[in-house]
Amino acid sequence: MTDPSQIASASEIRRLNYEKIYSYIYENKRTSKRALALALDLSLPTITQNLRELEAAGLIQKDGFYKSTGGRKAQMISCVHDTRISVGITILKDNIHICAIDIYANLIAEEEHSIPFANDDSYYHSVGDWVNRFASALPHRREQILGVGIAIQGLVSPDGNAVTYGTILNNTGTTREMFRQYLDYPCILIHDTEASASAELHYNKELKDAFFLVLNKNLGGVLIINRESYRGVLRAGGIIEHTTIHPGGELCYCGKRGCMEAYCSAGSLVQRSGLPLELFFQLMRANDTHCAKIWEDYLRNLALSINNMRMVADCPFILSGFLLPYLLDEDFTRLGAYVQEVSAFPDMNVEIIRGCILQHSSSIGAALHYIKNFLRDLPLDEPM
Repeated sequence: MTDPSQIASASEIRRLNYEKIYSYIYENKRTSKRALALALDLSLPTITQNLRELEAAGLIQKDGFYKSTGGRKAQMISCVHDTRISVGITILKDNIHICAIDIYANLIAEEEHSIPFANDDSYYHSVGDWVNRFASALPHRREQILGVGIAIQGLVSPDGNAVTYGTILNNTGTTREMFRQYLDYPCILIHDTEASASAELHYNKELKDAFFLVLNKNLGGVLIINRESYRGVLRAGGIIEHTTIHPGGELCYCGKRGCMEAYCSAGSLVQRSGLPLELFFQLMRANDTHCAKIWEDYLRNLALSINNMRMVADCPFILSGFLLPYLLDEDFTRLGAYVQEVSAFPDMNVEIIRGCILQHSSSIGAALHYIKNFLRDLPLDEPM
């Protein structure tokens, strides 16, 4: 008679092999049976059986042949990129951005809608209708769509159920269910800066520890430790923008004066210059005196903020967000020099890096929530 513990053990080994094989294919993009057997130290029959099951589940595909080395050509094997897809939304004050990505975070489709945020049923109904129409227009079956990640301005509870602090949109208390009741798919709320950091981590595989700054209309920042966003005891690890750099200075939307937000956000440039960003940078690059002075002050305030943060954690700084396309290499050089000027330890080099994504990183990062869950809990025996 078979020992039940042995059955459980065999089942666990089967799942482990299944996940290891898929993970190797996913990370390497293309591979072969023999490469899998050598890398994972598994027999060819075990590899073959698992590949058969993964292909039946719609997770992998035969993808051509390698060049012959004298014998039979080896079959290429790759993941089906759109075996599952995920939708991401960014909720902003005046518009929403919707995107769909595949398991590699490749953009499949996107669209924007101009709609002022309103914390009422009509708004959530409109957003739900747009997302449902967007998803139904995709060339994918409904069961392939994993869910909808909603990047929203405001601190979000650890379970993604509610906004716990939302001064920008006046959305404190907004819940996942307010969106979910009008969506055809599961959804979760994610702090927009944390969503952007998630996207950066996906595209920057070398990143381990860093301060991640999103230079959007409203500033965002989060500390990344060991490739995870640090959330703090009360999820206050992602509000770097409210550190004080000029006590008693400019009024911030949080009610305090002198916050980094009031001096280092893209909105602060617009407010001080009275110009749209594109025109501001055109004039500044043309040596307009007024715009050049505003830009000089901006870089020095950002340098002061960076120096304060690196006294807490000496790690690279990654700049992302709406301002990124306007920043030239010379701006990064000047910024680094200004950090050294204000530092008590000028011999400490500061590494300031250009982010990987120029726009809509929060939508992509929000969508990645469900992709990461899918890759972590790979479906077994679920043919598509």
